Amino acid sequence: MTNTKTVLSIFPFLVALFSGSAVAAPAGQVQDASGDVRIVMRTATPKFARSGDAVEPGTSILTGERSRAVLKFSDGQVVALSSNSTFRLDDYKFEQSAPERGAFVASFLRGAARFVTGLIGDRNRLGWRVDTPTATAGIRGTDLLLGLRQGMYANVKAGGVGLTNSGGTLVVEAGGYGYVASATTIGVGIEAAAVPAGLFTELEGIALGAVGGSAAGAGGGLSIGGVGLPTAAAIALGIGAAAAAAAGGGETTVTTHH
Repeated sequence: MTNTKTVLSIFPFLVALFSGSAVAAPAGQVQDASGDVRIVMRTATPKFARSGDAVEPGTSILTGERSRAVLKFSDGQVVALSSNSTFRLDDYKFEQSAPERGAFVASFLRGAARFVTGLIGDRNRLGWRVDTPTATAGIRGTDLLLGLRQGMYANVKAGGVGLTNSGGTLVVEAGGYGYVASATTIGVGIEAAAVPAGLFTELEGIALGAVGGSAAGAGGGLSIGGVGLPTAAAIALGIGAAAAAAAGGGETTVTTHH
């Protein structure tokens, strides 16, 4: 009888404990880590990243030579990092019931990365941004490649991106390329041939799979490195590819700050 009372007395505590664990899901996680990939949780000592490691605000991911990492976030967004890259998640907010109030803020400091936005990028574009040493990238439901090499290079696969710094804003549409030389120089549209050889090669080698993957809280979609993409992103990828093929490339618009 005593044992029964003891179990009953701790049952509410166990329910609260496991319910709290279910609610407190991480902002994102390491979906794949190949080679020398380190994860730094705020001020903690760097450790080798493993599949399943949580990625919370304040977390940095660093990749070494011949290494790559794929991160997946709870709104369905995917971030892929190529060799010798540094990424930091600065802020992340997401509620499945209210994605329009979500926020994704990150710093991309070195290397090359691919960002395929999820529900936050689809429902709250002003809440999504990536800061780099030369410009801040804002999006419109995007599949975007960024590379840092004596300035920042951008290639928009789908959607559109605004690259903003103190000089102004360069808008790059699907199929287009842009380059920002410094934090005070407005970006310019460029041809694909102007991108340094090999800058995006690794990222483009991460194949986009067939329709049928599933992102957290989203419908079926494409997958990148085995990670599901939201349906909106899958549709955007198809539209972007078709538009690029029809137009032979994207457009760029420049807005100068006065």
